[in-house]
Amino acid sequence: IAESPSYHGYDVTDYLMVEPDYGTDDDFKALVAAAHERGIAVIVDLVVNHTSREHPWFQASVAGNPHYADWYIWDDSCPTYRGPWGEQVWIPLDDRCYYAIFWEGMPDLNYTNPAVTSAMENVAHYWLTDLGADGFRLDALQHIVENGQNQANTDATHEWANAFHDYVTSVKPDALSVGEIDANSYLAAPYVPDAADLVFAFDLADAMLQSANVGNNSAVTTLQNRAVDLYPPNQYAAFLSNHDDNRSMNTLRHSIDKAKVAATLLLTQPGVPFIYYGEEIGMKGVKPDERIRTPMQWDATER
Repeated sequence: IAESPSYHGYDVTDYLMVEPDYGTDDDFKALVAAAHERGIAVIVDLVVNHTSREHPWFQASVAGNPHYADWYIWDDSCPTYRGPWGEQVWIPLDDRCYYAIFWEGMPDLNYTNPAVTSAMENVAHYWLTDLGADGFRLDALQHIVENGQNQANTDATHEWANAFHDYVTSVKPDALSVGEIDANSYLAAPYVPDAADLVFAFDLADAMLQSANVGNNSAVTTLQNRAVDLYPPNQYAAFLSNHDDNRSMNTLRHSIDKAKVAATLLLTQPGVPFIYYGEEIGMKGVKPDERIRTPMQWDATER
């Protein structure tokens, strides 16, 4: 929801400004006020791992501004190891390289620098207090602090996430933190409750769709039991699909009956259910990402 030049918004250029395509800060405050009048809390997506390469922080770091020199991860030797999905993570620029785990347009912040953490705490404070948000979805939480080729779920990442969660709750004690840990529950569950109140159960999502698809409960039974065993009671976020996956209706081969089964599994398991917008009306879409992140279909207009 923060200002960004892209359609997806994960390359933030200004953390303290609502994306103008959506409206103004006052529009957001009005949304929160209207939601609160109806007993609805509003959490926002907070992109903590990286910024846009167009962000003033990165531009200052590129220019050699001493204050921002180590706000990002630079290496003169340009390492050749690749990322978790085989992607290039060291991006050449002016005889050195910067680290960007997702895409060259989104350089990773350097959280070994306390000034970076302080800046992100200020961002969280602004959204919680000035704009009235009720918490955060913490994007890419498992990738905050790398240790060489160990690029996910490091001890330093857990330490940072625990401290950031403490800060958020010190500002607003009832704020909700939901961590995106795109991994199996054995790796995701240790983030709860110290680093987040909930984390998304990716393996359970796959299992619910698999069981709904084949009409057999073996997949969901195994992963549901795992979730119950690993997480504190009810403290995981269940879902079927999200903005990185093909829509569930496509995975379920356009079957309304299978979609009903999947929805029943989602809404009756003991975690906290999250519904990706459009699932409730059977929206369809397959990758590339632009096709699974189209606007909500409010009417029957063909798209």
